Amino acid sequence: MSAVMALLLPGIALAAGESKEAAQRAKFLAEHPAVAKIIPASEANIIPPRMLVQTEALKTPVYNPDGGVLPEIWTNIIASKAWTGRYTGYGIYNFAPQTPITLENIAKGESDFMKGNGGGVLINGLYYLINWEVSIGGIVTTYTVYDTATWEKLNSTRTEPRFIATDLAYDRINKVCYGAVFNDNLSGYELAKMKYTTNSPSKTTIGSLPLMAVALGVDSKGDLYGIMEDCVLYKINKTDASLTPIGDTGIRVAGQRGIVQMSGEFDQHTDIFYFAANDVYGNYALYTVDTSTGEASK
Repeated sequence: MSAVMALLLPGIALAAGESKEAAQRAKFLAEHPAVAKIIPASEANIIPPRMLVQTEALKTPVYNPDGGVLPEIWTNIIASKAWTGRYTGYGIYNFAPQTPITLENIAKGESDFMKGNGGGVLINGLYYLINWEVSIGGIVTTYTVYDTATWEKLNSTRTEPRFIATDLAYDRINKVCYGAVFNDNLSGYELAKMKYTTNSPSKTTIGSLPLMAVALGVDSKGDLYGIMEDCVLYKINKTDASLTPIGDTGIRVAGQRGIVQMSGEFDQHTDIFYFAANDVYGNYALYTVDTSTGEASK
């Protein structure tokens, strides 16, 4: 991938002849380093193809030929090196976490709005997602809701950038969605309780996060975990957002250019934490993370 460096890193001047729009976009990113840290999915080098995913919903059990039962993971694919020309495969896919991973498209997006690069979560049969793009002087943010029984789009409307999440996790015990989101002035990140309706999102801030979260998950006991940009797994206090380090995953995700969007999810039956990671070398893999040590394994 060749990303336009001036658009990703603050303080790098635009080359001569760049458009006014590009200059305004670069200025906005330079003024908002928390936003600039995230490499846009459209500029990410995704290897292997179709493998930048948001693992959000664990559904019907899939039987493993080697014994045992595997979860069915639903994933919103938001970018792929395999897409050529004007083709885009934004949509919802499912797969079982086994080798080789086989993706099945269960819902095809008719537009970019089925690209949840600002977070997506399945709650009570509805799939809520946020799409965002940096435009002239700011961020254009779209909130879309789908009925997963039919994949009918129930609503799609503009919303505010403060609802953009680096990842979301649903607590099925207490019926609460937690999000690692931008703070209100886009200067950093915070943990918030997210509320989604058909019409609009809202949030209640819990506390500031000192690091960007690349993956969140709530286990079957209601405990919240997060992998942060330093590659360490933390247990996150749901009352004050404080972080208790558990251990290093061993995966490097924060490069000089920034961080590609990732995600995590727990299998509620086994409490296995799945982590869809894209490392600094452009390699994608699905990992399981040991929540007692932080160690990640393929």
